[in-house]
Amino acid sequence: KGSRIHQGATTALEENLTNVAFLRMTIEKINNFIDENEISEIWITFPDPFLADSKSNRRLTAPRFLESYKQMLVPKGIVQLKTDSPELYEFTMEVLATHPGVDVLYQNDNIYAKELDFPDLTFKTYYEKKHLAINRLIKYVRFTVN
Repeated sequence: KGSRIHQGATTALEENLTNVAFLRMTIEKINNFIDENEISEIWITFPDPFLADSKSNRRLTAPRFLESYKQMLVPKGIVQLKTDSPELYEFTMEVLATHPGVDVLYQNDNIYAKELDFPDLTFKTYYEKKHLAINRLIKYVRFTVN
């Protein structure tokens, strides 16, 4: 969304960040803008889970997107998903179990049940805060696609 891009770009400028880019486009075109082996880490935070079975190919952890991520990630680059959706989490775990070259490094279906295992998980998005306020469980998976 435009306001989020503006906010992120403003923060990046204020903090002199040089390793960020903002694109407003459909995800299907991402490989037109990011070269092979250019990205070391991808965060997918609280995406639309596309709950209808007919839309499962639009989920950001569907096989076609994993192939796209594989192209842009450096070798052993990491993909991370945070979600409150049990359906998306289960779908993701099923896809990762059968997709060639995937190595699941860590998974947790309730990251706040105990002390967080990774410092990066302490950062909470707007949606994460909303989900936590209504006692939704936050799920997380970290994996590579080689």
